[in-house]
Amino acid sequence: FDTDDPGHLGEANRDSEMIRSCADEMFPTDRRFHTYITTISMHGQYAYRENFSQYYDKLDEYGLMPLHDGLDAESQAANALRYYCAAAMELDAAVGEIMNELRTRTTADGTPLIENTLVVLFGDHYSYYQQVTNYAKNIYNSKADNYTELYRIPLMIRIGDMEGQTRIDKFACTADILPTILDLLGIRYYSNIYYGHSLFDTEESILYSRAYDKFITDKVVFMSINKPIYTAPDVDEVYMADIEQRARTIMTKTEYVMKIFKHDFFAGEAGEQFNRNMRELNGVE
Repeated sequence: FDTDDPGHLGEANRDSEMIRSCADEMFPTDRRFHTYITTISMHGQYAYRENFSQYYDKLDEYGLMPLHDGLDAESQAANALRYYCAAAMELDAAVGEIMNELRTRTTADGTPLIENTLVVLFGDHYSYYQQVTNYAKNIYNSKADNYTELYRIPLMIRIGDMEGQTRIDKFACTADILPTILDLLGIRYYSNIYYGHSLFDTEESILYSRAYDKFITDKVVFMSINKPIYTAPDVDEVYMADIEQRARTIMTKTEYVMKIFKHDFFAGEAGEQFNRNMRELNGVE
């Protein structure tokens, strides 16, 4: 919280400010680094924030997302979307700060950090606050033909100095992010303790939400395979049989992973042996 400026008292600082103030720790030039940033600017609930005034002014300048005075549900939804868009503009500025730091900072041999840094940007969930996503996508119930569009989140990966763009068309979920990063870094791993798959594999994942006990793909949403909440028009018995098998695999993996944590597997000799196996697998002395 910015307690030095009375106008911002009680407001969370902007992500762009945080990155500017912590850049030396986030992007060192003398060693390898792994920086994980959880943003706060776009987190709901969405309401007026004084330190976002420059973004509201920009929206008004172009006649976009005008402020509504009404107290009806439609006006409040429109205002929530306005505040959400301003938060997205702040996140965009924060990402710009990250990219500028990586482009201007260099290693000892003069190589810009951006040329050998993997940058991953993703959302942890869709914007369910105040039904912003529903309002923006016009999807309010599971009877819509494109219901699973409601759950879509962004995932973008920038791979060092690699040129060109690749779009992954297969269904992917957050469980695929870590296997994909390991794949890009050339790190071999045991897939039986991961829920997802590398985006560059042919195999597709199925998303399981432990919080809501739901299974989700781009074509089906269910808590019980016999009573799906939503199925796309082109779903057939073959697809459902495949999804059921993958759902069972995830539950089996979850059971064993929970046992690993319960018994603190990595703290003992078994964990040390696992680490030795990983080093051998990756050719590390």
